Amino acid sequence: MVRHYLSVNQKQASLLQLSNGLIDSYGNKHLPLQYYSWDLLMSWEARNHWVEPDLRHLDVS
Repeated sequence: MVRHYLSVNQKQASLLQLSNGLIDSYGNKHLPLQYYSWDLLMSWEARNHWVEPDLRHLDVS
């Protein structure tokens, strides 16, 4: 996600501007629940390994 954000936003911005923009874009603590159900997030598998989202595709390209 960070790599994608930087590739789209790294014009001539300062590190401070990039950091603040990244936090504004992805800093919502409820963001994971747009992609993962609560049950999947709390599962043993998800807490120990990468699991694909079950609600919505996670576009990180």
